[in-house]
Amino acid sequence: MEVDVPVLHEKTGAERADQVYFGSGGFPDVDDAGISDDPSGFLCVAGVPGGKSTSARIYADAGANYVFADDEHSGSVPLAFETVFDKGQNADFWLIKYNQAIDKTYKELEQDYAPYTGFRAFKERNIYGCNTGKVDFYEDSPFHPDRLLKDLIKIFHPTLLEGYELKYFTKLAE
Repeated sequence: MEVDVPVLHEKTGAERADQVYFGSGGFPDVDDAGISDDPSGFLCVAGVPGGKSTSARIYADAGANYVFADDEHSGSVPLAFETVFDKGQNADFWLIKYNQAIDKTYKELEQDYAPYTGFRAFKERNIYGCNTGKVDFYEDSPFHPDRLLKDLIKIFHPTLLEGYELKYFTKLAE
């Protein structure tokens, strides 16, 4: 069974899914570059995993197609919002890693940057967040990639892994 993660193509049936993966809102840092239309003039871009990164590889292992899979970088790639939107607007899923006291919501995401609402994943409520302030993603996943892989499989193929509870990601609330 194949699922499509951050890749750009139309959903072709229950066994396929696309995902967009990039940070959101707030001030940029290494892992969550963020996107903002901040009137203060600070420049923000989306940070996406390169197509040759370990993140891109684990998406493929989960049976997904990553929208930036054709990128030749092995690390994070800073991109303008327009570039991310062009490639990912029709993706079925969007994964966000962030660090804050409370879990991110659709309302907060829209307040962060209104154009986020143009993504299919936003409209269809298929955004999953990993709040690294609450879960040990960076401390745990390098040593247990199997746990991250299970999360991704469950997100992209919800009928698989019956009874499995997500460890790192949660579906965004309204």
